[in-house]
Amino acid sequence: MQDKLVELGDEEMSEEEAARYTAMEEQAEVDAAREIRAQKVNMRWSKDQVDLIRRAAAIYGIPYQTYLKQAAVRQALADIELAQRVDARRAS
Repeated sequence: MQDKLVELGDEEMSEEEAARYTAMEEQAEVDAAREIRAQKVNMRWSKDQVDLIRRAAAIYGIPYQTYLKQAAVRQALADIELAQRVDARRAS
């Protein structure tokens, strides 16, 4: 069952209410932009692989999904750097 909206009329907001409203509106825009940029990725992992990732994440005290994202980004950056160095050597 949906609640019905009640029209409140043309009442004025206090400065504090207006500031809160503006902050909530700005945060909603930031959240929406973040959601639009976010991408979900699904991968199939063996139990042993997931257990390994969880074990490594526990060492750092972070959730395994966070650890996995950080590790993937670190590795991607390292791979790109290595590829650029190899390309530079080939060019010279």
